[in-house]
Amino acid sequence: MPTNANLLNVILGVEATTLPRKRSPFHHYVKLYYSSHMKEEHERRYLVAKRLYEDATEEEHKAQKSFDSRFQNSMDTVVLIPTCLGTSIFRAEVAKKAEVEHLEELEAWNARKQAPKTPQQFHQ
Repeated sequence: MPTNANLLNVILGVEATTLPRKRSPFHHYVKLYYSSHMKEEHERRYLVAKRLYEDATEEEHKAQKSFDSRFQNSMDTVVLIPTCLGTSIFRAEVAKKAEVEHLEELEAWNARKQAPKTPQQFHQ
């Protein structure tokens, strides 16, 4: 914590200086559904890629430059398939949820910015 910081502002949480970022519908989908829909498949694919890497010979390691890209491609598939195959209605619902959540975050941010900044303002 900087030495010139106003401790009252730090305690009240007023130090948030940047606006909350709005998530894209894709990122909002991942936030909402990763643990319930994607995590298990992601971990399964990770273990498969890890086993392939561990079982590979030295020649296969040289021939296959990057096992990480194979894992990354599988992770992209885990995330992209539900969002791409989902109906346009589902995608619109996720976009609407992202918009509503962003507006709520903005309201909370504005409330924090209007919080008292000095002890005199706090006691008025």
